[in-house]
Amino acid sequence: MSTQHREAKMLRDILVVKSSVLYTDETPWGFVPAADVEWEDQAIQHYEYKMRWDMEEDLNYQQPIPYVIVHNPELDKFVAYKRGSSESTSGEQRLYGKWSLWVGWHIERDQESDANPIRSTAIIEIEEEIGLSDIENLTLLWYIRDKTVPVNLYHLGMVYVATTHTPDVETVDGELEQVYFKSADEIDELMNSPEVDMESRSRIARDAYKASL
Repeated sequence: MSTQHREAKMLRDILVVKSSVLYTDETPWGFVPAADVEWEDQAIQHYEYKMRWDMEEDLNYQQPIPYVIVHNPELDKFVAYKRGSSESTSGEQRLYGKWSLWVGWHIERDQESDANPIRSTAIIEIEEEIGLSDIENLTLLWYIRDKTVPVNLYHLGMVYVATTHTPDVETVDGELEQVYFKSADEIDELMNSPEVDMESRSRIARDAYKASL
């Protein structure tokens, strides 16, 4: 991504929620089952839109980020993709060349009129990034409060699983190098391979999904 393009993204308004609405001093870190809290409902009731640039290091706000694990039950395989390695194709410099097991992004004002802009953004991103337009059964499994990587302190991860019946998946977004359907065993091999650079949130989302089974 060019510097100009990145700066344009950072100037867009994104959906945020005051941290005080969601958390107390006793709120745990790590995985929080969706059944234990009402953070999605609270986010929908109390969200604001603020410039992304201003929110990147503001602990007074959380940026809800949907992480959607896409499963094809007929194949019993999951979407996995590798991001581009070139600055001309990959959107986030810190993610160049990394593998991901989820689809999702920040929620922007485009979905402001939707009843649940978090879920509608997730569906739109899946179609725009990997071309799947038959997504159904979007189910929230876990939340993630992660402090192992500094950038994650400002994000509330929301792990969903969704279903597709499309037998093939393709690269649509220019930021991605290749998209695949992978079995659970193949994903475990990727995650354990020293030659594969898996981004941290995918490892966390994968663990959360396994914990839900």
